[in-house]
Amino acid sequence: MVDKQKIRQSRTIDALHQEKRLQEFLDDLRLESERAAVILAVAKLDVALFELLSKFLLSPPSSQDNLLDQDGPLSAFSSRINIAYRLGLIDAEFTRSLHLVRRIRNAFAHDISGCSLEAGPQRDRVRELANPFLRSSDFRLINNIYTHTWSGSAADFFTVVVSMLGSLEQTLELIDPVDADFAATVVCFKTSQTSFLRQLKKSTNAQSD
Repeated sequence: MVDKQKIRQSRTIDALHQEKRLQEFLDDLRLESERAAVILAVAKLDVALFELLSKFLLSPPSSQDNLLDQDGPLSAFSSRINIAYRLGLIDAEFTRSLHLVRRIRNAFAHDISGCSLEAGPQRDRVRELANPFLRSSDFRLINNIYTHTWSGSAADFFTVVVSMLGSLEQTLELIDPVDADFAATVVCFKTSQTSFLRQLKKSTNAQSD
C-alpha cells in the first residue's frame, strides 16, 4: 500500500532542497558583475537542459556521449533548446523564452562594453522575455523571495531565469526515459537486415524469371 504521507513528506523535502539550491545559486550571482551574473545564470539553464535530455534520451552505446558532449551536434545551447522542443519536453513559448535568454547571454559574452539589462536592446529583450511571465501570480512571488535585491530589468531577468530553472527541474523529476525495449523494436538491426535481404532475394528471383 502506498504511504501518501511519506510521499508528501518526500516532496516537501525535495522542494526545500530545491529552494536552498536556488537561494545559494542566487547568492553567488549577487557577488558577480552584471555581465558575469547573466552568463552564469544562463549557463545554469544550459546545464538543466543538458540534464533533461540526458535523462530522457537513451544512454550512449559507449562511455563517450558524442551527441551531447563538447563538439557533439547537441552540445550547443541553441541545439539543445530546439531538440527539447521537437521531443515535446518544452512547449513553444518556453522555447521562445530560452532563445531570448540565449541571445541576451550572447550579447553579454561577446560585446566588450556597453551591455546592460537596464538599457538598449537588452532591456527591450528582457521586457519581451518577462511579458508572458507577468501574467503568472508566481512571478512577483519569486521576485519577492529570491530576486528582490535586484531592481528594474535585472530583477525581471533573474526572476524569469529562476522560474525557468524551477520548471526544468520539475520536468526532470516527472519525465520517464525513453523505453529502450520499445526503441529496440522500432529499428532492430538484425531484423531489418534479414527483412531487407529477404526482399532483395525476392526482387532478384523475380528479375531472373
